[in-house]
Amino acid sequence: MPVLKRLTHPAVVIPFVVFVLARVAAAFIALEGNCQAGFTPDCWMRADSGLYLRIAQHGHTLFPWEGHAGMWQGTAGWAPLYPLFIAVLTALLKTDPAMTALWLSWIFQMAYLLVVARLWEVNNFQLRHWLGISIAAFAPGSIYLHALFPVSLACFLLALVMLQLRREKYLSAGVFSCLAVLSYGIGFFLLAVLGMEAFRRWMAEKKLPWYFLLKTLIPALAGLFLWFGYDQWVTGHWNALFLIQSKYGHGIQSPLKMLGIRWQHLISEPFSLSSWIEIQNLTMTAYVLISLFISWKERNRPFVLFEGMWMLFYWFLPLSASTDVALYRNSAMLGPAHAMHRKRAAAMLGLMLVVFIVLWYPLGKLFIYSLLN
Repeated sequence: MPVLKRLTHPAVVIPFVVFVLARVAAAFIALEGNCQAGFTPDCWMRADSGLYLRIAQHGHTLFPWEGHAGMWQGTAGWAPLYPLFIAVLTALLKTDPAMTALWLSWIFQMAYLLVVARLWEVNNFQLRHWLGISIAAFAPGSIYLHALFPVSLACFLLALVMLQLRREKYLSAGVFSCLAVLSYGIGFFLLAVLGMEAFRRWMAEKKLPWYFLLKTLIPALAGLFLWFGYDQWVTGHWNALFLIQSKYGHGIQSPLKMLGIRWQHLISEPFSLSSWIEIQNLTMTAYVLISLFISWKERNRPFVLFEGMWMLFYWFLPLSASTDVALYRNSAMLGPAHAMHRKRAAAMLGLMLVVFIVLWYPLGKLFIYSLLN
Protein backbone atom coordinates (compact mmCIF):
# COMPACT_ATOMS: atom_id res chain seq x y z
CA MET A 1 0.00 0.00 0.00
CA PRO A 2 1.50 3.40 -1.00
CA VAL A 3 2.55 5.66 1.87
CA LEU A 4 -0.07 8.32 1.12
CA LYS A 5 -2.83 5.73 1.03
CA ARG A 6 -1.66 4.33 4.37
CA LEU A 7 -1.60 7.77 5.98
CA THR A 8 -5.11 8.59 4.75
CA HIS A 9 -6.59 5.25 5.81
CA PRO A 10 -9.46 5.62 8.32
CA ALA A 11 -7.51 3.52 10.85
CA VAL A 12 -4.86 6.28 10.84
CA VAL A 13 -6.91 9.42 10.27
CA ILE A 14 -9.55 8.74 12.95
CA PRO A 15 -7.03 7.97 15.74
CA PHE A 16 -5.00 11.05 14.84
CA VAL A 17 -8.02 13.37 14.86
CA VAL A 18 -9.30 11.87 18.12
CA PHE A 19 -5.80 12.19 19.63
CA VAL A 20 -5.76 15.91 18.77
CA LEU A 21 -9.24 16.35 20.24
CA ALA A 22 -8.15 14.53 23.41
CA ARG A 23 -5.11 16.80 23.72
CA VAL A 24 -7.33 19.88 23.32
CA ALA A 25 -9.67 18.46 25.96
CA ALA A 26 -6.69 17.90 28.27
CA ALA A 27 -5.61 21.53 27.81
CA PHE A 28 -9.16 22.62 28.60
CA ILE A 29 -9.31 20.50 31.76
CA ALA A 30 -5.97 21.96 32.90
CA LEU A 31 -7.40 25.47 32.56
CA GLU A 32 -10.60 24.37 34.29
CA GLY A 33 -8.43 23.23 37.18
CA ASN A 34 -6.65 26.59 37.28
CA CYS A 35 -3.38 25.21 35.97
CA GLN A 36 -2.04 27.75 33.49
CA ALA A 37 1.07 25.76 32.58
CA GLY A 38 -0.62 23.88 29.75
CA PHE A 39 1.24 20.76 28.67
CA THR A 40 4.18 21.17 31.04
CA PRO A 41 5.01 18.85 33.96
CA ASP A 42 3.51 21.41 36.38
CA CYS A 43 0.04 20.28 35.30
CA TRP A 44 0.69 16.62 34.58
CA MET A 45 2.91 15.34 37.40
CA ARG A 46 1.51 13.81 40.58
CA ALA A 47 2.90 11.84 43.55
CA ASP A 48 3.95 8.65 41.75
CA SER A 49 5.39 10.66 38.84
CA GLY A 50 8.37 11.62 40.98
CA LEU A 51 9.03 7.95 41.71
CA TYR A 52 9.29 7.15 38.01
CA LEU A 53 11.72 10.02 37.51
CA ARG A 54 13.85 8.81 40.44
CA ILE A 55 13.91 5.30 38.97
CA ALA A 56 15.01 6.78 35.63
CA GLN A 57 17.89 8.55 37.38
CA HIS A 58 18.92 6.01 40.04
CA GLY A 59 17.25 2.69 39.23
CA HIS A 60 15.32 0.67 41.80
CA THR A 61 16.14 1.28 45.44
CA LEU A 62 15.16 -0.50 48.66
CA PHE A 63 15.92 0.39 52.28
CA PRO A 64 14.35 -0.19 55.70
CA TRP A 65 11.72 2.33 56.79
CA GLU A 66 13.21 4.05 59.79
CA GLY A 67 10.98 3.79 62.84
CA HIS A 68 8.78 1.08 61.30
CA ALA A 69 10.21 -2.35 62.06
CA GLY A 70 9.96 -4.87 59.23
CA MET A 71 8.76 -2.28 56.70
CA TRP A 72 10.57 -1.02 53.63
CA GLN A 73 10.79 2.06 51.46
CA GLY A 74 12.30 2.82 48.06
CA THR A 75 11.32 2.83 44.41
CA ALA A 76 11.42 -0.93 43.73
CA GLY A 77 7.65 -1.13 44.12
CA TRP A 78 7.07 0.50 40.73
CA ALA A 79 7.53 -0.92 37.24
CA PRO A 80 10.89 -0.33 35.52
CA LEU A 81 10.13 -0.13 31.78
CA TYR A 82 8.78 3.45 31.55
CA PRO A 83 11.71 4.85 33.59
CA LEU A 84 14.10 2.95 31.34
CA PHE A 85 12.64 4.67 28.29
CA ILE A 86 12.86 8.03 30.09
CA ALA A 87 16.51 7.46 30.95
CA VAL A 88 17.48 6.39 27.43
CA LEU A 89 15.62 9.19 25.65
CA THR A 90 16.87 11.82 28.10
CA ALA A 91 20.46 10.68 27.55
CA LEU A 92 20.04 10.74 23.77
CA LEU A 93 18.27 14.09 23.51
CA LYS A 94 19.89 15.86 26.51
CA THR A 95 16.44 17.06 27.58
CA ASP A 96 14.68 17.59 30.89
CA PRO A 97 13.65 14.14 32.22
CA ALA A 98 10.14 15.27 33.24
CA MET A 99 9.40 16.78 29.83
CA THR A 100 10.88 13.72 28.13
CA ALA A 101 8.57 11.51 30.18
CA LEU A 102 5.54 13.51 29.04
CA TRP A 103 6.60 13.26 25.41
CA LEU A 104 6.80 9.50 25.84
CA SER A 105 3.31 9.41 27.38
CA TRP A 106 1.89 11.32 24.43
CA ILE A 107 3.72 9.20 21.85
CA PHE A 108 2.42 6.00 23.43
CA GLN A 109 -1.06 7.52 23.70
CA MET A 110 -1.12 8.09 19.95
CA ALA A 111 0.31 4.62 19.33
CA TYR A 112 -2.33 3.13 21.62
CA LEU A 113 -5.15 4.74 19.63
CA LEU A 114 -3.65 3.40 16.40
CA VAL A 115 -3.70 -0.14 17.79
CA VAL A 116 -7.22 0.38 19.15
CA ALA A 117 -8.30 1.23 15.61
CA ARG A 118 -7.25 -2.28 14.61
CA LEU A 119 -9.07 -3.79 17.58
CA TRP A 120 -12.23 -1.90 16.60
CA GLU A 121 -11.74 -3.03 12.96
CA VAL A 122 -11.82 0.53 11.62
CA ASN A 123 -11.94 0.39 7.82
CA ASN A 124 -14.13 3.37 6.90
CA PHE A 125 -15.30 6.70 8.26
CA GLN A 126 -18.61 5.52 9.66
CA LEU A 127 -19.81 7.23 12.84
CA ARG A 128 -19.47 4.06 14.91
CA HIS A 129 -15.73 3.97 14.24
CA TRP A 130 -15.30 7.57 15.39
CA LEU A 131 -17.25 6.68 18.51
CA GLY A 132 -15.14 3.59 19.17
CA ILE A 133 -11.81 5.44 19.07
CA SER A 134 -13.30 8.27 21.14
CA ILE A 135 -14.39 5.72 23.75
CA ALA A 136 -10.77 4.59 24.05
CA ALA A 137 -9.55 8.19 24.32
CA PHE A 138 -12.06 9.26 27.00
CA ALA A 139 -12.69 6.03 28.89
CA PRO A 140 -12.34 6.07 32.69
CA GLY A 141 -8.67 6.33 33.63
CA SER A 142 -7.76 7.98 30.33
CA ILE A 143 -6.79 11.29 31.94
CA TYR A 144 -3.60 9.43 32.88
CA LEU A 145 -2.78 8.86 29.20
CA HIS A 146 -1.75 12.54 29.20
CA ALA A 147 0.21 12.42 32.45
CA LEU A 148 3.71 11.53 33.62
CA PHE A 149 2.68 7.94 34.31
CA PRO A 150 3.28 4.67 32.42
CA VAL A 151 -0.45 4.25 31.72
CA SER A 152 -0.29 5.05 28.01
CA LEU A 153 2.70 2.70 27.61
CA ALA A 154 0.88 -0.09 29.44
CA CYS A 155 -2.33 0.42 27.44
CA PHE A 156 -0.37 0.40 24.18
CA LEU A 157 1.40 -2.86 25.03
CA LEU A 158 -1.75 -4.52 26.36
CA ALA A 159 -3.65 -3.52 23.22
CA LEU A 160 -0.87 -5.09 21.14
CA VAL A 161 -1.17 -8.30 23.16
CA MET A 162 -4.90 -8.45 22.47
CA LEU A 163 -4.46 -7.61 18.80
CA GLN A 164 -1.79 -10.25 18.22
CA LEU A 165 -3.81 -12.90 20.01
CA ARG A 166 -6.81 -12.10 17.82
CA ARG A 167 -4.53 -12.55 14.81
CA GLU A 168 -3.24 -15.85 16.29
CA LYS A 169 0.31 -14.48 16.34
CA TYR A 170 1.15 -16.09 19.65
CA LEU A 171 4.89 -15.45 19.83
CA SER A 172 4.61 -11.71 19.19
CA ALA A 173 1.76 -11.64 21.72
CA GLY A 174 4.18 -13.26 24.17
CA VAL A 175 6.88 -10.65 23.52
CA PHE A 176 4.42 -7.80 24.08
CA SER A 177 3.09 -9.60 27.17
CA CYS A 178 6.61 -9.70 28.58
CA LEU A 179 6.99 -5.95 28.07
CA ALA A 180 3.47 -5.24 29.40
CA VAL A 181 4.30 -7.02 32.67
CA LEU A 182 7.33 -4.73 33.02
CA SER A 183 5.38 -1.59 32.17
CA TYR A 184 2.99 -1.05 35.05
CA GLY A 185 2.26 -2.15 38.62
CA ILE A 186 -0.78 -4.25 37.71
CA GLY A 187 0.62 -5.28 34.35
CA PHE A 188 1.22 -8.73 35.80
CA PHE A 189 -2.55 -9.23 36.14
CA LEU A 190 -2.16 -10.12 32.48
CA LEU A 191 -0.74 -13.43 33.72
CA ALA A 192 -4.11 -14.26 35.28
CA VAL A 193 -5.90 -13.43 32.02
CA LEU A 194 -3.50 -15.53 29.94
CA GLY A 195 -3.59 -18.38 32.46
CA MET A 196 -7.38 -18.51 32.32
CA GLU A 197 -7.27 -18.38 28.52
CA ALA A 198 -4.85 -21.32 28.52
CA PHE A 199 -7.26 -23.25 30.75
CA ARG A 200 -10.21 -22.36 28.50
CA ARG A 201 -8.34 -23.61 25.43
CA TRP A 202 -7.36 -26.79 27.27
CA MET A 203 -11.02 -27.50 28.07
CA ALA A 204 -12.19 -26.62 24.54
CA GLU A 205 -9.46 -28.49 22.66
CA LYS A 206 -9.25 -31.47 25.09
CA LYS A 207 -5.45 -31.20 25.17
CA LEU A 208 -2.85 -28.82 26.53
CA PRO A 209 -2.45 -25.80 24.19
CA TRP A 210 1.34 -25.99 24.03
CA TYR A 211 1.45 -23.43 21.21
CA PHE A 212 -0.15 -20.93 23.59
CA LEU A 213 1.77 -21.92 26.71
CA LEU A 214 5.22 -21.83 25.10
CA LYS A 215 4.77 -18.86 22.80
CA THR A 216 2.59 -16.55 24.92
CA LEU A 217 2.29 -17.51 28.58
CA ILE A 218 5.95 -18.41 29.20
CA PRO A 219 7.27 -15.13 27.71
CA ALA A 220 4.75 -13.25 29.87
CA LEU A 221 6.08 -15.06 32.95
CA ALA A 222 9.59 -14.19 31.79
CA GLY A 223 8.69 -10.51 32.18
CA LEU A 224 7.91 -11.06 35.84
CA PHE A 225 11.15 -13.00 36.37
CA LEU A 226 13.11 -10.26 34.62
CA TRP A 227 11.65 -7.79 37.12
CA PHE A 228 12.57 -10.08 40.02
CA GLY A 229 16.04 -10.64 38.61
CA TYR A 230 16.67 -6.94 38.19
CA ASP A 231 15.59 -6.27 41.78
CA GLN A 232 17.83 -9.07 43.06
CA TRP A 233 20.75 -7.52 41.20
CA VAL A 234 20.28 -3.91 42.33
CA THR A 235 18.69 -4.31 45.79
CA GLY A 236 19.70 -7.80 46.90
CA HIS A 237 16.03 -8.78 47.27
CA TRP A 238 14.18 -10.49 44.42
CA ASN A 239 10.88 -9.69 46.18
CA ALA A 240 11.59 -5.96 46.66
CA LEU A 241 8.28 -5.18 44.90
CA PHE A 242 6.31 -7.04 47.55
CA LEU A 243 8.41 -5.76 50.46
CA ILE A 244 7.54 -2.17 49.54
CA GLN A 245 3.93 -2.78 48.59
CA SER A 246 3.22 -4.79 51.77
CA LYS A 247 2.80 -1.60 53.81
CA TYR A 248 -0.30 -0.73 51.75
CA GLY A 249 -2.11 -3.83 53.00
CA HIS A 250 -3.17 -5.12 49.59
CA GLY A 251 -4.71 -8.56 49.43
CA ILE A 252 -7.62 -10.41 47.85
CA GLN A 253 -10.88 -9.73 49.65
CA SER A 254 -14.55 -10.08 48.79
CA PRO A 255 -15.45 -7.70 45.95
CA LEU A 256 -18.91 -7.33 47.54
CA LYS A 257 -17.25 -6.12 50.73
CA MET A 258 -15.12 -3.65 48.79
CA LEU A 259 -18.16 -2.39 46.87
CA GLY A 260 -19.99 -1.92 50.15
CA ILE A 261 -17.13 0.16 51.53
CA ARG A 262 -17.00 2.27 48.38
CA TRP A 263 -20.76 2.80 48.55
CA GLN A 264 -20.34 4.02 52.13
CA HIS A 265 -17.66 6.42 50.92
CA LEU A 266 -20.09 7.80 48.36
CA ILE A 267 -23.09 8.30 50.64
CA SER A 268 -20.93 9.80 53.39
CA GLU A 269 -19.98 12.66 51.07
CA PRO A 270 -22.47 12.55 48.20
CA PHE A 271 -22.31 16.06 46.76
CA SER A 272 -18.61 16.89 46.62
CA LEU A 273 -16.37 16.79 43.57
CA SER A 274 -14.50 13.88 45.16
CA SER A 275 -17.69 11.81 45.20
CA TRP A 276 -17.17 11.31 41.47
CA ILE A 277 -14.35 8.88 42.29
CA GLU A 278 -16.82 6.42 43.77
CA ILE A 279 -19.49 7.26 41.19
CA GLN A 280 -17.01 6.19 38.52
CA ASN A 281 -16.02 3.05 40.46
CA LEU A 282 -19.62 1.93 40.90
CA THR A 283 -20.54 2.82 37.31
CA MET A 284 -17.59 0.82 36.00
CA THR A 285 -18.55 -2.15 38.15
CA ALA A 286 -22.01 -2.14 36.57
CA TYR A 287 -20.46 -1.71 33.10
CA VAL A 288 -18.08 -4.64 33.62
CA LEU A 289 -20.88 -6.89 34.90
CA ILE A 290 -23.01 -6.03 31.86
CA SER A 291 -20.02 -6.70 29.59
CA LEU A 292 -19.42 -10.07 31.27
CA PHE A 293 -23.06 -11.02 30.70
CA ILE A 294 -22.77 -10.03 27.03
CA SER A 295 -19.49 -11.93 26.72
CA TRP A 296 -21.12 -15.12 27.97
CA LYS A 297 -24.29 -14.61 25.94
CA GLU A 298 -22.27 -14.08 22.74
CA ARG A 299 -19.61 -16.68 23.59
CA ASN A 300 -19.84 -18.24 20.15
CA ARG A 301 -18.52 -15.01 18.65
CA PRO A 302 -14.72 -15.29 18.13
CA PHE A 303 -12.56 -13.88 20.94
CA VAL A 304 -15.40 -12.35 22.96
CA LEU A 305 -14.83 -14.69 25.93
CA PHE A 306 -11.21 -13.56 26.15
CA GLU A 307 -12.32 -9.92 26.18
CA GLY A 308 -14.79 -10.77 28.93
CA MET A 309 -12.07 -12.46 31.00
CA TRP A 310 -9.92 -9.37 30.49
CA MET A 311 -12.71 -7.23 31.96
CA LEU A 312 -13.15 -9.66 34.84
CA PHE A 313 -9.54 -9.79 35.96
CA TYR A 314 -8.50 -6.21 35.25
CA TRP A 315 -11.46 -4.84 37.17
CA PHE A 316 -12.26 -7.22 40.00
CA LEU A 317 -8.70 -8.10 41.03
CA PRO A 318 -7.71 -4.48 41.81
CA LEU A 319 -11.21 -3.80 43.17
CA SER A 320 -10.83 -6.69 45.62
CA ALA A 321 -7.29 -5.83 46.68
CA SER A 322 -7.92 -2.77 48.84
CA THR A 323 -9.79 0.51 48.94
CA ASP A 324 -6.38 2.18 48.63
CA VAL A 325 -5.94 0.83 45.08
CA ALA A 326 -6.29 3.67 42.57
CA LEU A 327 -9.19 2.24 40.57
CA TYR A 328 -9.70 5.67 39.02
CA ARG A 329 -6.33 5.17 37.31
CA ASN A 330 -6.23 1.39 36.88
CA SER A 331 -9.56 1.42 35.03
CA ALA A 332 -7.53 2.54 32.01
CA MET A 333 -6.30 -1.08 31.76
CA LEU A 334 -9.80 -2.03 30.60
CA GLY A 335 -9.18 0.05 27.47
CA PRO A 336 -8.33 -2.72 24.98
CA ALA A 337 -11.35 -4.78 26.06
CA HIS A 338 -13.85 -2.01 25.27
CA ALA A 339 -13.45 -3.25 21.69
CA MET A 340 -15.71 -6.19 22.56
CA HIS A 341 -18.54 -3.74 21.83
CA ARG A 342 -17.32 -2.99 18.29
CA LYS A 343 -20.42 -4.59 16.76
CA ARG A 344 -22.88 -2.47 18.75
CA ALA A 345 -25.14 0.08 17.07
CA ALA A 346 -23.87 3.64 16.83
CA ALA A 347 -26.60 4.82 19.22
CA MET A 348 -25.39 2.41 21.91
CA LEU A 349 -21.76 3.44 21.39
CA GLY A 350 -22.81 7.08 21.54
CA LEU A 351 -24.51 6.52 24.90
CA MET A 352 -21.40 4.72 26.15
CA LEU A 353 -19.21 7.65 25.09
CA VAL A 354 -21.48 10.19 26.76
CA VAL A 355 -21.32 8.28 30.05
CA PHE A 356 -17.54 8.06 29.81
CA ILE A 357 -17.15 11.79 29.09
CA VAL A 358 -19.47 12.64 32.00
CA LEU A 359 -17.08 10.67 34.21
CA TRP A 360 -13.93 11.98 32.50
CA TYR A 361 -14.62 15.65 33.22
CA PRO A 362 -14.80 15.61 37.05
CA LEU A 363 -12.02 13.03 37.35
CA GLY A 364 -9.87 15.24 35.13
CA LYS A 365 -10.48 18.21 37.40
CA LEU A 366 -9.66 16.10 40.45
CA PHE A 367 -6.35 15.16 38.79
CA ILE A 368 -5.46 18.77 38.07
CA TYR A 369 -6.44 19.75 41.64
CA SER A 370 -3.95 17.10 42.87
CA LEU A 371 -6.74 15.17 44.58
CA LEU A 372 -5.74 12.07 42.58
CA ASN A 373 -2.26 10.57 42.74
